[in-house]
Amino acid sequence: MPSSKCGNDTVARAAAAVGEAEHRAGPGTRAISAASPKASGPLITILICNYNYERYLAAAIDSALGQAYRPLEVVVVDDGSTDGSRAILARYGDRIRTILKSNGGQPSALNAGFRASRGEIVCLLDSDDVMRSGKAERVAAAFAENPDARWVYHNLDYIADDGQALPPTALPDHADVAALFDRRARYGALARLDLRGDFAAGRKLPYSCPAFSGLSFRRSALDAILPMPEDIARASDEYPKLAAVALFPGVHLGEALALQRVHGRNAATFRADARIDTALRYINTAYHLRRRYAALGRSMDKWFASSLGQLVGAVGPRAALRRHETRRYMGEYLDGIALARQMPRIGFHAARMWLGRCGDRAPRRSAGEV
Repeated sequence: MPSSKCGNDTVARAAAAVGEAEHRAGPGTRAISAASPKASGPLITILICNYNYERYLAAAIDSALGQAYRPLEVVVVDDGSTDGSRAILARYGDRIRTILKSNGGQPSALNAGFRASRGEIVCLLDSDDVMRSGKAERVAAAFAENPDARWVYHNLDYIADDGQALPPTALPDHADVAALFDRRARYGALARLDLRGDFAAGRKLPYSCPAFSGLSFRRSALDAILPMPEDIARASDEYPKLAAVALFPGVHLGEALALQRVHGRNAATFRADARIDTALRYINTAYHLRRRYAALGRSMDKWFASSLGQLVGAVGPRAALRRHETRRYMGEYLDGIALARQMPRIGFHAARMWLGRCGDRAPRRSAGEV
């Protein structure tokens, strides 16, 4: 993690930026100056997946509809909500395209939303997060200026449940906070990235991907990646974002074009109790990426080993090895020799997790670390 001075400077800059103006979601948001609606670019779909987030849903939709870029469509998938989400969606009428489905998890919601979308560019948005004004235009410009890029990811700023700005140092997941500071320091305002060689060689990735609301794709990339397996449970953002980075070149934008809301019901990111969940999500993601893309085998074996070590450190070796996710990967992809090769990695991450538990510091692994 960067030095205290660097971290404090970064937090101060982020907090100052967040406080420049207010957005509907609350005083923790700010506006990005946007040009007049642009009518000649490709159609952009803003795809929102929702499950029981009635408290935040309208702010997410309003931030999408408030984008000045044109042409634009907003697709909202409700994944079987049992709260008042569907009544909120009904109020928007034909301003949004609404997909109502039974509960199947976020992977199935993402698959359904993409099938219903028409955009040549697809921007993802969690229903508890908000876009800053001007995001769609910035993303479209990044794709236009980088025709080989199939994905554009960007930084996020953070808000609390009530919309107040939340400094990164207040977030509970130490590994994700460290990855956030590293990404901000390393890549600057714009970076063109091609990490396909790193994946093929099984090297540790120098880039950690942002969360769901920081992801945008060309349709051609999602055509190659989706539909995603629906048994990954909450790992719906790791699969598409890592598959895109593994398969295609892309662009990282240093500007925080969306705000991620951190609260007690986040599905995965910045959850204080995420040790076991994170390990299982990564094991599932590694399995499905390896199964679909054989060329990623070396990287995914390392990912599995790191995640298994994390799980061993959290629940112990017997419980870790009894898990269906563990047995499935080992049974299909790791024979005795291959497993022996990964034992140092498993042991390292098990010890790291165990020490973190003892110190209550939870050194969880961020996306990209193998």
